[in-house]
Amino acid sequence: METIIHDMENHKVQNDHGVMLEQDTAEKYLDVIIASAFSQSETDEALLLTGLGHLSELAATDLWKPRITDELISRLYGLIISTQSKDLITLHASLSVLTLLSENLVLHPPSSQISLTVLCSVLHSGPDLLEQFVCLLKTYENNPTTGQEIIKYLCLHVECILQWVSEGDKTAVTFVARTNMMLEDVGVLNELSCLLYAHEHNKDLVGSIEQFLVQLKRLKGAVKDLPNNEYDLEATDVVKELIHKLFDVYEITQERFMKSNEEYTDLDGLTVLQLLNIRFILRQNDLTFKKAYTEQLMFEEYPLPLLKTVARLSVIVWDYFEMSNLKLGSKVHKMHFIFFTKEIIAVLLGTMVTLWDKSRSETEEDFESLLELIKILIHKADKICRTKHDSFVETFVEVCETFTYEDLRQLQVAEWREKQFNDWAEDISSFDEILQNQVQEFVRYQRLLLMQKGTWVYSENPIEAKDKLPKVSFIALSDNQMNLLIKEFKHKVEKTPTVEDNEIVTIDHSAMVNNKTTVIPLKNIINIQSRQIELDRKLPEGVRLINILQNTIYREVTTFDRNGKILSAFYLESTESFYTWLDGLQLLSQSKHAKLSPETEKQIDTLIKLRRNVQLAALDDKFRDDESLESFSEEETDDFYYNPETLKQLSMGIYYE
Repeated sequence: METIIHDMENHKVQNDHGVMLEQDTAEKYLDVIIASAFSQSETDEALLLTGLGHLSELAATDLWKPRITDELISRLYGLIISTQSKDLITLHASLSVLTLLSENLVLHPPSSQISLTVLCSVLHSGPDLLEQFVCLLKTYENNPTTGQEIIKYLCLHVECILQWVSEGDKTAVTFVARTNMMLEDVGVLNELSCLLYAHEHNKDLVGSIEQFLVQLKRLKGAVKDLPNNEYDLEATDVVKELIHKLFDVYEITQERFMKSNEEYTDLDGLTVLQLLNIRFILRQNDLTFKKAYTEQLMFEEYPLPLLKTVARLSVIVWDYFEMSNLKLGSKVHKMHFIFFTKEIIAVLLGTMVTLWDKSRSETEEDFESLLELIKILIHKADKICRTKHDSFVETFVEVCETFTYEDLRQLQVAEWREKQFNDWAEDISSFDEILQNQVQEFVRYQRLLLMQKGTWVYSENPIEAKDKLPKVSFIALSDNQMNLLIKEFKHKVEKTPTVEDNEIVTIDHSAMVNNKTTVIPLKNIINIQSRQIELDRKLPEGVRLINILQNTIYREVTTFDRNGKILSAFYLESTESFYTWLDGLQLLSQSKHAKLSPETEKQIDTLIKLRRNVQLAALDDKFRDDESLESFSEEETDDFYYNPETLKQLSMGIYYE
């Protein structure tokens, strides 16, 4: 035996990977080692398994095929179980043998279920073997080849179980459930995620992991819709015990838990996959979640229906991960998410507990409403994760823990608006043009009203004024809104001047420089320019005083006719009056280069959005008809769209008080 093994090891050293033994030699060695496996004499089982491991790599599959019987599989099963935890050599041998046997059974399905049953039982004799494969992954993290070998076997193992399930054996379903639990419990999925991060540019390894994810989806899909109470599942007893331990502490908590979860009495109504998710969540040492939910059971008459929530979250996450899509080419961040499906469901459950509490939810309608928020939260987290290169799961968790109930409601409104706009985009394109004109006319009308009231301005640069007090003028629009009126004063008067036709009138005649009012037809204003003038009085170094006049800002507005002649020039000291007159003149003049200020553009955009949202809110978001389109009428009054109080608030502090 030792001579044969030594010869095969030399062959591996002297030849490239994949070079087989000569057929006669391989057949001879195979018969000797298989005979030794069934020999009554004492044999070194570790040495025997090592030899079989070498032969699984060096002997052609055709040589193995006629020799693989139920008896041989049972014997190899015994060898693998008895040699667990020996050393890395026997572990590699176990991996090679299991891969060979699984591949053979997948390609050549056995006539009886015995081979499948025995082979599928190997991983379920205890967690030791799978834990050792995890150790192999960690030990050879920088050797992708070993990772690919383990992944290949896991894919084949899942294929064998699914083949067994397809034959209708209920025992196979329990193996599917146990495989799901073990892959999670012993850390296989976590280690594969680490491997994907470490070798994200290794196409072969990433391809192998993608293949495994497809198998993992199929494994979960096999029990997604199966009722758990029809199978003898280990998880059923575990979940019942955990519920009793966690929530039956007091009579009131027990009563409220049962009442809120009455749809799932004795766990009926849950699928196998949903039950596995509940098992994982309740086994987690998440004290924050358990404390929050226990408090609901103790102090709230209508606590969150826990089992129903997990059941619904399982469906939502299944759809989000596209678990029914068995094609390759998943987004990298979603590949990591699939490895941590249960952790993500647990985080979302914690979020649901918080949302239920914050929103004071009680009814079925409340429950459905919160689930819609969860979908929005997942969508938001997904968008953020797409911009990342790593730490996808951590980012997902952070988003879930950061967004509040109020944040999610705002996102919900924003998404609804976007959906409505997209649904009706084709129909409202012409309406937007009408809306732009209407809103601009509305803003123009606002400016007209303010300009007709008039404003005090400086008629000379206040910074360069020779006297301490610069000259002042009063400016206003004429009653017919066709002329700009300007009248110079010695000083501001207590009672604001008024406009009569094309004259600015005041009762304080002593303040007038003369009785003349300058009249400038708006049609003559072809160009308007403005500039900012700042008085900067720098204090001497070291002086610790506050000078309220240190930064005084004035704004100059100059109007020109078509020949470039200055028609008027005045200086404003308040931001509100500056934007009132600058933008007002732009809207009223014949200037071809009229450009509104960013602040006024912002106000117009705000008003357009306000009106559009009001209009969209009146539309049905499920269908469109001719009656709805008739609502885009230019003839409707502005009062229908513009709430005066809302407009007052929109304008407050932007242009005028």
